[in-house]
Amino acid sequence: ELIYVDKVRVIGNAKTKDIVIRRELRAYPGESFSGAKLKRSKERLYNLGFFEDVRFDTEDGSQPNSKDLVVSVKEGKTGEFSFGGGYSSIDSVLGFVQIRQKNFDWQNTKTFTGAGQDLGVRLEVGGVRKNAELSFTEPWVFGHPYSFGFDIFRKEYNNSSNSGYFFDERRTGFDLRLGKEFTEYDKGLLMYKLEEVQVSDIPSTASSALVAELGTNVTSSMALTLTHDERDNIYNPTKGFLLTGTGEVAGGPFGGDRDFAKLFGQ
Repeated sequence: ELIYVDKVRVIGNAKTKDIVIRRELRAYPGESFSGAKLKRSKERLYNLGFFEDVRFDTEDGSQPNSKDLVVSVKEGKTGEFSFGGGYSSIDSVLGFVQIRQKNFDWQNTKTFTGAGQDLGVRLEVGGVRKNAELSFTEPWVFGHPYSFGFDIFRKEYNNSSNSGYFFDERRTGFDLRLGKEFTEYDKGLLMYKLEEVQVSDIPSTASSALVAELGTNVTSSMALTLTHDERDNIYNPTKGFLLTGTGEVAGGPFGGDRDFAKLFGQ
């Protein structure tokens, strides 16, 4: 006799909102229990990176042929603060500091955690380079299965006579990302990127190709990434495979000063 899912109850989540967990489940009330769907639900919850342990259990439902599905989670640490420094022959002295919250919630002003958003800030300062980047991703926009995110960045490389950089370069820009899952293992990501590149302090002995880059130019591009991911765990996979292809086009209808097309495969 088939046993059907009556109610789905989530326990153990002190910080993470119920909806963040429920939207990853593939077992729904009214459907018969499926081992394959429960297995995939557990994989998706682990892939969030929020939980140290995920367990499924059952309790008696309201009907003889139904059971409540109890989803028990043990939350892990989702905030990250890291810093470091070093020395290399190209970058000279280099230091960085990075803050990231994988389970961010901009509406929760008390702890700023629980909604499954991803926020990161990274700063790098060295004798040759100065970089700053802010990144944000909302995996579900207004409760719909579309992801939206953006990156804002500024990167500077300074002329150094004893390193690999023989000119000054400054890159400032941003990108906007919109993603969608098509199937359980297939998803797409559309990204628009606008970047201003300023090149200066080029030595007189430089090649004509490098001299031609002197001044400021703007790159405006659109990229589409398609991914097929059957890994059981994206952090520590034991089976499955990942296929990714990206096509990027700059210039043309997108404007800017650069025209090119690129293809990436992984």
